[in-house]
Amino acid sequence: MVPTARSLTATRVTRALGPAILGVLAMLAGCASMKETPQQAYVWEMGRICDSRSNTWYMDKVEADGSYTIRGATNSVGGPNLPYFQCMNEQFKAHPFIDWANARNK
Repeated sequence: MVPTARSLTATRVTRALGPAILGVLAMLAGCASMKETPQQAYVWEMGRICDSRSNTWYMDKVEADGSYTIRGATNSVGGPNLPYFQCMNEQFKAHPFIDWANARNK
């Protein structure tokens, strides 16, 4: 059987789109598996409280283990004793993770 121009075009399109389709499927599967951990949800919730109390600092990112990064306005001055960190420590003491997790699972 002699390949026709139509079958050659279809083969080229399939070869070109095959890897692209696989890439899109891999991305979708990866996004679906990126569920937030309980530690992240807890830190985000505590951070929202402190975000509302600070006019220059806010929670920027929370890692899967619960470590977090805050970001400040351009006129913010950083340092180890920021009121935001003090607020977070107060929230962690007022609402321990285990109590928060138990209340969430009820």
